[in-house]
Amino acid sequence: MTTLEGDTMKAEPVTITSRNPFVGISMLILTILSVIGPPSQAALTYFGSVTDLDGNPWPGSGHVAVGYAADGSMYLDGSTSIVLYDTYIAYGEGVDGSFAMSGSGCSLEFTANLLVGNGINSSGRVTFRNGARMIQPTYQNHHIILGLGVGSSGEMVLTGYGTKIRLSDNLYCGHLTGAKGWMEVKDGAVWESAGIHIGYQADAEGEVVVKGSGSILRQWTNGRAEIGRSGHGSLIVKDGALADLRDLRVADVESSYGEVLVTGAGSRLENHYSATQFARGASGVPDPEPATAIIRLARGGVLYTHSDLYVGGTATSSTGTLVFTIGNNGSGSIVPGHAEVDGVLNLYLSHLQMEVDPGVALTLGQQFTLIDYQSFNSSYTFENVSEGGVILTPNHYAFRINYATDLGSGDLAITATVVAPPVADGDGDELLDAWEILCFGSTNNPIGDPDLDPDGDGRNNICEHVAGTDPLDPEAYCFIGMSDVPANTPWELFYTPYEAAVTYDIERAAELTTTNPASPWNPVIPVSNTVSGSEILFTIPGSSSDNAFYRVRISR
Repeated sequence: MTTLEGDTMKAEPVTITSRNPFVGISMLILTILSVIGPPSQAALTYFGSVTDLDGNPWPGSGHVAVGYAADGSMYLDGSTSIVLYDTYIAYGEGVDGSFAMSGSGCSLEFTANLLVGNGINSSGRVTFRNGARMIQPTYQNHHIILGLGVGSSGEMVLTGYGTKIRLSDNLYCGHLTGAKGWMEVKDGAVWESAGIHIGYQADAEGEVVVKGSGSILRQWTNGRAEIGRSGHGSLIVKDGALADLRDLRVADVESSYGEVLVTGAGSRLENHYSATQFARGASGVPDPEPATAIIRLARGGVLYTHSDLYVGGTATSSTGTLVFTIGNNGSGSIVPGHAEVDGVLNLYLSHLQMEVDPGVALTLGQQFTLIDYQSFNSSYTFENVSEGGVILTPNHYAFRINYATDLGSGDLAITATVVAPPVADGDGDELLDAWEILCFGSTNNPIGDPDLDPDGDGRNNICEHVAGTDPLDPEAYCFIGMSDVPANTPWELFYTPYEAAVTYDIERAAELTTTNPASPWNPVIPVSNTVSGSEILFTIPGSSSDNAFYRVRISR
C-alpha cells in the first residue's frame, strides 16, 4: 500500500498469506527482504503502485496492474498456489514494474493474459526461479507478451531445474512498433507454449536465449515459431540446451530480419512436422523490402529438421545464409556446427559461409561434415557454391565444398575440406583477389582500395587483410598494447587477434625516421609468450634505452 507524506508517495510493503496474485522483484524489495528475511510461510508481497485496471488499490484478487502510475513490484515465495486474471507488469507510461516467483512449491495459474512492458516507454521484468511453475489450462488460449507498448521493453527469466512455464497459446517477444522483448531460459528451466513469435511487428525487436544442459524451449502443440516475423528477431541455443519447435520460420515477411545461433556440444535446434524456412518469401511475389535470415551452426551445435529446408528465397530477392563456425565445442573438440535432415523432400540454399574462430589451427586436408541428409528423395539447389567450389574465411582459411550423393539409398552428405587459399593478386594491390571478392564482392569495388578504412576502425584494408580481420566490421580489428616499461626490467606486449597458423615476430627500432635508414628494425627474442583465447602475450627483455619503437610482424 502507499501513504501520502507531503508531496511524495511512501511505499509500504503489503503481505498476504492466503491464496492470491502475482510476482515481481526490484532492488527495493531485495534490500528489504535481505534485512527482515523472507516470510516464514507462503507470502505474496508487493511494493509501490499495485492497483486494479482503474487505478484503485488492488483488492488482492482479479485483474492487477503492477506499476500503474508509478513503479511497482510483486514477489511470491514459499509454497502456495495462486490464480490470476489479466496481469500487467509496467502498465503505465514510463514506469517500471517487476514480478518474481521463487521456490519449488510456488505455482501460478493464469486465466487471462500476462503483459510485461505494457505502457508507452515502460519497462517490465518477470522472474521464475528455483522450481517455481506456471501452468495454464489448454482450453484458455491466452498469451504472454514481452514488450507490448510502443517503445516499451519486457523481460522474462526462467532459471533452475524444476522451473517451468506451460502456456496454452502464444509467446510474443517484442510485439509492437519500437517495443523490445527479451527472454532467457537457463540452468535446466523449461518453457512450453503453442506458438513463439520473436520480433512480431515492424521495428519491434525480440530475443530468446536458451542456455545450459536440460534447458528447453518447446512448442507442445501445433503453432508457428516465428523469428523476425516483421521486425528483428533472434534465437540463441547454447551450452547443451534444446529448442524443440514445430513450424520454424525465420524472417518470414518483407523487410524483416531473423538470426539463429546454435552453438556448443549438445546444443540442438529441432524442427518437426513442417518445413524449416529461413527468409523463404512468398513464391512468385517480389519483395519490395527483402527479408534477411542468418543461421549460424557453431562449435558442435546441431540443426535437425524432418522436412524441407529452405535457406533464402526461391522466387524472391530475400537472402538466407547458412554459416558454419569451426571452434572448440566446450568438450575439447575442434568442430563446426552441422545440420541433420531426416526425410527431406527439397533443399534450397542461397548462401553458405565458413568461419574459423581465432586461435584455432587447422591443417590441410582436414574434413568436416556440414550437412547430413537421410532419406533424401527429391532435389537440391545451391546458388553460390557449386560442388568443388572454394570458400575463403576472413582469417585466410579456405575450404573446398564437396557433395557426396547416393540418391539410391537416399543419402546426401555435404563436407568441407581445408585447402590452400588462392594466392592470386591479379590487380597487384597486395590484397588477395579471393579475399577482396569475399569481403567486397569484387576486386574493383571502390571501398576495397588497400589504403581505405571502410568500417572506420582505424585500420585500413591492407592492415585488415594481413591481420585476418573483417574490413567491414568496426568491432573487428588488430590491436597492440603494452604494460609499463621500467628500465632494465622485462615487460609485456600483447597482440590480438591471435591465430595459431600464423607466425608473429617482434621487432625493435631505436627511432623512427625517413632520413636515417641506418636505424633499422631488428628482431627481438621474447623471454616467453603465452596464448589466451584470441590474444598472444609476449614478455620482452628489459632495456637501458630511454626510447624505442616496437612492432609485430605477421607472416602467413
